[in-house]
Amino acid sequence: MPGERPFVFINTAVTADGKIDTVERRGAPISSPADFERVHRLRASAGAIMVGGRTLLREDPNLTVKPEHLRAERVARGLGANPIKVGIVSRIEDPSAGPSIASDGKFLNAGGARVVVFPEAFVPGYPAWIWRLRPGGDMALSERLHRALLDNAVNLATDDLGPLREAAREHKVTVVCGIDERDGGYSRGTLYNTVVTIGADGSVLNRHRKLMPTNPERMVWGTDWPHPNIKKHMPDDGALVDLLADIAPSREHLDKLLVGNPTRLYWPEEIS
Repeated sequence: MPGERPFVFINTAVTADGKIDTVERRGAPISSPADFERVHRLRASAGAIMVGGRTLLREDPNLTVKPEHLRAERVARGLGANPIKVGIVSRIEDPSAGPSIASDGKFLNAGGARVVVFPEAFVPGYPAWIWRLRPGGDMALSERLHRALLDNAVNLATDDLGPLREAAREHKVTVVCGIDERDGGYSRGTLYNTVVTIGADGSVLNRHRKLMPTNPERMVWGTDWPHPNIKKHMPDDGALVDLLADIAPSREHLDKLLVGNPTRLYWPEEIS
């Protein structure tokens, strides 16, 4: 329900001596047929199933509800036949160097996905160095990293997402993907933290740039001025950033400005 926290349960099969896997970490059947039935009933009751990166990359699990009658019960309740699949990974490995998420694998294909979501700045990657390198002493390294990010950033004007759009069209899925977007219309030197939505027909349905990058992220990503909400006479003035403390005297007001409705950044009288 809206406003409530999700109920999370953890399920694992354990041997009598406390083992959940082999020494080689390749997985081993532990459960009985009756327990498999229980597991699938548990899956059928869930909104989503989540696995970690090691399981995802090494085992390529289906994460589907196998018994047909349980899938039918979900459909009768107005749900999809299978819960949403969630895989938590820090990176997708190079197939030539180790395990990777296979485009024809079970995780991506079993059960028929409708929406595939990738995290923030997934392509070409999040600039994690901004939180670690020091101004001054690490400037030369920061410049090289920024140059590499700029060279590999996504330019929507030149259809750099063409392969992803084609994959969405081929598999008839909606894709939501975080990217480092490179401005293709003006200086071509500004980067944005952007989320792109690609429809099942391969078309770009929406592009949303992060309104206000967080702390050192502003050394890499530009702010989205003016915000593309519809309002006449919207000021294009980056100086408003310095006035946030005056415009939003409390944390609650700041959340309303930057989270609840960004248009309030331009019209603070609407905060009340």
